[in-house]
Amino acid sequence: MTGQRMPAVASSALLIWASASLYAQPSGAGLLNALRKLDEEAARSLSLTLQVRIPAHPFDLGQGTVSQNCRVSSDSGAHAINCENANPEKPIYRPPESVGYDRVDYDRNDNLILWREVRRFAFSSPALNGVRVQLEMLAVDKAGQISRRAAHNRLQRHNPGDPNSIYDLPQYLLALGRGFSGYLTEIRSVRRQGALLQVAAAGSYGPRLSGEWELSLEPAPAYLVRSAKFTKPGSDAAILSTQSLGAAPGGGFAASGAFRRILKPDVVYEVAVQLQQYSPKPDAALLAEARKQLEMPLGEGDETLDYTVTPPRRTFADSKAGQKK
Repeated sequence: MTGQRMPAVASSALLIWASASLYAQPSGAGLLNALRKLDEEAARSLSLTLQVRIPAHPFDLGQGTVSQNCRVSSDSGAHAINCENANPEKPIYRPPESVGYDRVDYDRNDNLILWREVRRFAFSSPALNGVRVQLEMLAVDKAGQISRRAAHNRLQRHNPGDPNSIYDLPQYLLALGRGFSGYLTEIRSVRRQGALLQVAAAGSYGPRLSGEWELSLEPAPAYLVRSAKFTKPGSDAAILSTQSLGAAPGGGFAASGAFRRILKPDVVYEVAVQLQQYSPKPDAALLAEARKQLEMPLGEGDETLDYTVTPPRRTFADSKAGQKK
């Protein structure tokens, strides 16, 4: 999912404030203000270590899932992500003309060509914004066996402020119960149901998708969002939902959760997240390494996708010198 505003996380001072407000039911405006403070306070400084499971193929969810070990850090407007993929499920052969595949997805022998991410570094700052991805090409024959593999690197350049380079970071935070305030414009109702607050709000998801949010919040600690769904105007069918469980030490995040894009009633793209470690301090080493990855030369045949120009431009590196052609 792209085109999203960058949310943040909670600070210890505001966690204390939220806990003290446990038995006071806030107004809609008061709750939205509290959520914004909780989300914005720590935007300048954050480190997360996550275990993530995502679909192995973005358009063919039947291809199974892949695990990712991810690190995230933010520091004064700079954001870095590093994900290393592990334990992908065995790819499945799809014959030509299968739904979601084009002729370009097959070689001359009708082997299915699949691309899987191996490693990714993303870095976003006011001065530099981009992604470097190490990919593996798999040629899958009709028997479902991998007949050929090849490595490939891709560098993506984005304009400063373009959130597409770090599109997955908001998904991680939403899965862990944080960052919703950036998508809410007005909280219309708040009611207590047992230990939770049930919230209805107007808002959006991305710059061109307005709609309605329904949230279940746990007031203490830190107004964690335990479940959420987003619907288009005039529809009761959710197109996006989240669910979180447990609480990490300090209470600012859930221990685990899921972000779901509901493509069809029976087709759901799920990002499952488990929080392994949190620190309110930035990971200087990760921020430096992610920046370095964007500045390193590419190898022969590697590609650059330049989204800073319209239309986007694709170039390939020459041998040895790493120059573009």
